[in-house]
Amino acid sequence: MKHSWLFILGMLFVSCTQSKPRRAINKVKASKKVEYSILYNKKINSIQEKLIKDYIQKDSLLTYEYSPYGFAYAVVKSSTKPKKVIKESSVLTFSKSVFLLNNKEVYPEEILTVKLNTSNLIKGIIEGLKLMREDEEIKFIFSSFVAHGLNGDKNKIGSHTPIVVNIKLLKINN
Repeated sequence: MKHSWLFILGMLFVSCTQSKPRRAINKVKASKKVEYSILYNKKINSIQEKLIKDYIQKDSLLTYEYSPYGFAYAVVKSSTKPKKVIKESSVLTFSKSVFLLNNKEVYPEEILTVKLNTSNLIKGIIEGLKLMREDEEIKFIFSSFVAHGLNGDKNKIGSHTPIVVNIKLLKINN
């Protein structure tokens, strides 16, 4: 009985001590990693901008414009229909095909019907659709930053890969 009280008293003494915080093993400052990441992304962006400009120069049949959202686009077939305001809740039906900058087809043409605010489309396509009219066809060139980014689509489009997307807007339901 005497020994059990000593054991309990010893356990209370040991369990009540506070542990001291340990120092970080990695001594590289976080700011250095952020600076490296910024420089790395700027370099990738400049390479992709050059590739996109080269693609546009080779495609002399179309006149390209730059969107404030960071992509280039050209109207392939214009529409005479009046422009409808596309809202976040709009349901759009459109056809889409995806190519690499070397004109290799990645995804063949498919027809999609999506509600804009609940779709899993890339940001570039969402913003591009907002520029369109019904029965209009536009060719978009998206850098990887507006398309699938660092990881690609984890299927056919690799990381840091700019893409060309041909879209024909078929129907707008508000």
